[in-house]
Amino acid sequence: MAIDFDGTALAAGMEAFGEPVTYAPLAGAAYPIPLAIFTAAAKSVTWRDGVAFETVAPTLGARRVDFRAEPEPGDQLTARGIAYRVVQAYPDSVGHVHLVLVRAA
Repeated sequence: MAIDFDGTALAAGMEAFGEPVTYAPLAGAAYPIPLAIFTAAAKSVTWRDGVAFETVAPTLGARRVDFRAEPEPGDQLTARGIAYRVVQAYPDSVGHVHLVLVRAA
């Protein structure tokens, strides 16, 4: 029996820690994402050829079902009154998508 991870764990996490954001794809009108988890500065480490690269960037985690289309680099969102641009989108296999952001100019 498969577990509905998105409908149980992800939904509960968003209810507990999420906040509303507005998402604006490159093509189409902006729309609300009811609950997402925004982090103003998250650290990630990437290894390339034995060298570690550390990045600190704002991120957004959300349920994939709240997006009308796959998030793409160049899309924008507004969180806490500040506009951000999507640099990279990382969907997973259980219904979550993690967006790496930069402040929009």
